[in-house]
Amino acid sequence: MDIETARIIVLTGGGNRCAVQPRWLTKFCKLMGIPTTDLYKYVTAIGGTSGGAMNACALGAGLDMEAQSQFYAEKAKRIFTIRTAAELATFSHDANTDSNKPNAAQKLAILGNNTTLYSSPYPDSNYGHNILYSAIEQAFGSMTMQDLKTNILMPVIDSTHQRYAIFSNYHDSTYIGQNAMVSDAVKAVTAATSYLPAYSFGGCTYKDGGIYDNCPVQKTIDLVKLIKPTAKRICILLISTGEGAYGFQDASTVNDGQHMFLDIIHDLDMSMYASKESTIQSLKMHQFQLNDLYRNNVYVYIFHPKLDVANYDTEMDSSTQAFNDYMASLVDQDFVDNAVDISTFIGKWIL
Repeated sequence: MDIETARIIVLTGGGNRCAVQPRWLTKFCKLMGIPTTDLYKYVTAIGGTSGGAMNACALGAGLDMEAQSQFYAEKAKRIFTIRTAAELATFSHDANTDSNKPNAAQKLAILGNNTTLYSSPYPDSNYGHNILYSAIEQAFGSMTMQDLKTNILMPVIDSTHQRYAIFSNYHDSTYIGQNAMVSDAVKAVTAATSYLPAYSFGGCTYKDGGIYDNCPVQKTIDLVKLIKPTAKRICILLISTGEGAYGFQDASTVNDGQHMFLDIIHDLDMSMYASKESTIQSLKMHQFQLNDLYRNNVYVYIFHPKLDVANYDTEMDSSTQAFNDYMASLVDQDFVDNAVDISTFIGKWIL
């Protein structure tokens, strides 16, 4: 490969919708003729937010992307579920129904009790964030950020110091967490506001950085400028989780007095995804600026599907088999509809 080429992968946040990313990357690697466990060798830096950050670390650790797809198929339905009324009435620690997603009214009631939607109520509960944490620990073990095999960047909110921050394994004062356990960093960056509990380690409490930057393209470009300041070419692969509906679904379940709170949730969600949309549009519109920097050697591929909000619940905690199959079909169709463009991009990527 050309050592003067900077290669970037950016993986946006989106809860269970992040399942599209390992599937897309698996197909990408098959066309490249390499196992997904070797893709890190072809990457200068990976930027990821929330679930995309977890996928970024898995990719950077040289983990199998098909195994990462299995995480979403098997674990998301246990993370994004709650106890039934009968289970609550019997004080059960467990939820025994997969994908039992609360409606909007239930969500507001849960948040009104000063807890997040999918906080596991007991250490032995078989659903919620317990499942996420267990899967993260199993995937990354005792690995530190320095054990990752390529450069990683992950936006996060540092609630303790009331600031935005960026986890990275690259040693520069711009970043934090260079020597953190990967499992700690991933638990912190996947702590999606309202959905999953904040995570504390090293004396600080962190939340998902999606509201800060759900599509960290520019921050990843800034990182590769530090890593490869003399690069003459840049390839950017952006895998988004798509454009869906904003806020909690099932708005019809709330009463008139609750609509104000529903609007606040909608606006927060919209601000997060709007930042992603604006970043994607900026990348398309201002590619000429990169062309000037990299001597017209800028190559970009973007997967950013428009989701079918009329027929599917596209909220980040949607985890039914039907929705998973729909999201998988979007990836498969992208490789049919854009086969020539993807193949051309691969040719630039491996040059």
